[in-house]
Amino acid sequence: FTDDVAQNLNKNNYILSGYTFTGWSTNSIGTGTKYQDKESVINLTKIANETITLYAQWTANQGTLYKIEHYVENLNGSYDLHTTTNMQGTTGEQVEATAIEILGFEENVNHANRIVSGTITGDGQLTLKLYYSRKIFDVTLNMGTGIVSVSGNGSYKYEQEVTISATAKAGYTWANWSGDISSNNN
Repeated sequence: FTDDVAQNLNKNNYILSGYTFTGWSTNSIGTGTKYQDKESVINLTKIANETITLYAQWTANQGTLYKIEHYVENLNGSYDLHTTTNMQGTTGEQVEATAIEILGFEENVNHANRIVSGTITGDGQLTLKLYYSRKIFDVTLNMGTGIVSVSGNGSYKYEQEVTISATAKAGYTWANWSGDISSNNN
């Protein structure tokens, strides 16, 4: 730059993913003298041949994408992706995933791969992960009149196939199961 001659600052060619360029400042935190992109300036310094450093200033974008993946437990104990929730927030913002309701499942807050919170990255690559285990149901079989034995008592995962049986005493015939769930099958 030449003393006493107005000149335009160079156009900002920097890109910071997830942020919008807002201008230049004479200090890194933006509290110094501010200049707009390509602003016409004259005599940035009073000292001949002094170097002036201008710092790019940025504002975090709103509407930056991130996602929450919800995984459900298979009957064999492995997990598969059930659904993905696409979200938006402000770049640099700390966010936390909220569990969703899935019939027969409950969130497993101790799963080793669970990522419940994170900071929204400018590139939209933040992925939070929640895991849902199958609910456990207890099956209790009571021997009624004329029954010698029953089998199938135990704890079972949601949607797990359960086989129950009863053996009738001599002189009795099987009628049906009754209770919370009824069946004519032995």
